[in-house]
Amino acid sequence: MSRARAGTGTTAKYLPCAAAAPRGACSSGAAAFCSGGCGDALLFALKLPALAIRPWIAVCFLGYLLAVINNKKNVTYWYVYAAVIFNACGTVFLFIGAFLGKVFAVVNGEYLPGAWYMLSRYCAVATMAYIAIIALRCRKILGLHDMLAVVFYLLIPALAMVPEDFFPGFFPSYVAVALALVVIYVAIQAREMNAGCEKAQSVHEDSNVDALTGLMNRRAYDEKLLSTRAVKYVGVVFADLNGLKFVNEHFGHPAGDELLVSFAGMLGRHFRQEDCFRISGDEFVVILDGIADGGFFQRVKELRAENESKNEIAAIGIMHGSGAETLDLIHKAEREMHEEKKAFYRANPQYFRQ
Repeated sequence: MSRARAGTGTTAKYLPCAAAAPRGACSSGAAAFCSGGCGDALLFALKLPALAIRPWIAVCFLGYLLAVINNKKNVTYWYVYAAVIFNACGTVFLFIGAFLGKVFAVVNGEYLPGAWYMLSRYCAVATMAYIAIIALRCRKILGLHDMLAVVFYLLIPALAMVPEDFFPGFFPSYVAVALALVVIYVAIQAREMNAGCEKAQSVHEDSNVDALTGLMNRRAYDEKLLSTRAVKYVGVVFADLNGLKFVNEHFGHPAGDELLVSFAGMLGRHFRQEDCFRISGDEFVVILDGIADGGFFQRVKELRAENESKNEIAAIGIMHGSGAETLDLIHKAEREMHEEKKAFYRANPQYFRQ
């Protein structure tokens, strides 16, 4: 990268290469290919692809951005197709202008901007503006992380172009392209890492969820018991479905599954999913940590009221106490549940389990 020498006679900001070139130099951008210009030819061959690739990097970033958006909302890839067509025309214009000496030339190891140089930047600028508009329209979908990636991607090439307005012979394209590539790489790697963490979290959550009811399973229940030891207060609900065997035998297992799902939905209306556990075929436990007795008994009262309105589809036992005694509280709640179940079968002998 070097400064251009001032042309003779005129001080225009952007000079045709022929005007800026020393006497005896060729007047086109292909001057570098003249006899004895191997060094200039090399610089010309390096500069032209650098100018040409800048808008295509923007197109690649646009495709990545739309892929991110498409994960959450279906979008049309015509946005990318339009950018590809536009930049293909711009690339043809760039190459023609470069070989005519209208974009830039290399003379004696120095880059000389041509009359069309500013026009050659419009493809990159227009594509970046296009990206900014799409990002702003989809900012809620992208979130903070991806919006920051967009901002830095657009900012780096834009700042790299500023010196060209003040120093016409200064070409920071290589720096702009390199930094833009770094931003794209970092953004993609960060998203892949986040996706990996989210996938691992999803796998962990799936392994802790009961497939039929959507409540937490026995594995999650065992983990919960370990986490409540240091909690001051714990409320426990132990429930067992009434007449499940009768329903399975007389109406089939699909009907029994419906009964299980129905009661799981009842629990979900009164407690958080992560606090409700299906620990065996028809047994459910709710563990509420950090809840005072008044709030706990009020929620249990509401649960019992709904259970009674559904013909007591479950027997329920409850206990409240210290988190250090959670397992003991569960055993006491289970005993209370069994007493309630006996009362149910005495009142409804037709459902008695043999």
